[in-house]
Amino acid sequence: MELPKLTLHETEITRLRQALDDTDLFVRSYAAIALADLGATDGDELLLYLLSVVDYKSLPGPQFLIYEEAVPRIGERRLAQAVEQLLASIDETHEPGPNDLRQEAAWALGEIGDTRAAPRLLQMVREDFFLDAQCALEALRKLGPEIAAEAEDAWNARENKGPGHQR
Repeated sequence: MELPKLTLHETEITRLRQALDDTDLFVRSYAAIALADLGATDGDELLLYLLSVVDYKSLPGPQFLIYEEAVPRIGERRLAQAVEQLLASIDETHEPGPNDLRQEAAWALGEIGDTRAAPRLLQMVREDFFLDAQCALEALRKLGPEIAAEAEDAWNARENKGPGHQR
């Protein structure tokens, strides 16, 4: 059974726009996500705004929900303007162990397809925990054949280090 398409009236859009000024970060964030999903002309800017308000040093935590909602949308829209912020989020959350935030960022960087991300993603393949490195490898495979070959070499070198390597 197919659900009917939702049609929003100007009143609902106006309420979402008003929610962008709410004092609660989560209300503002989810209003921005909703407007972006509904095709607002400033949807890309709203998603980029969300990256700027997340305090990466407080992650993991409640703000991860905002990041987790915004980053896939940024990747799907291939927002190259987000590359530097995504790279910064990887660097600012480098904690021991696998990290969902770094994995989300790596995926989005692969979707965006900007080669500026290649050096940091290659570093992830070489040095990060297995799941993070695997996400970075998948992202690098999307950045062109030369970068993909370098990523495969880095992955193979990593795997040849044996069982003592971080997993």
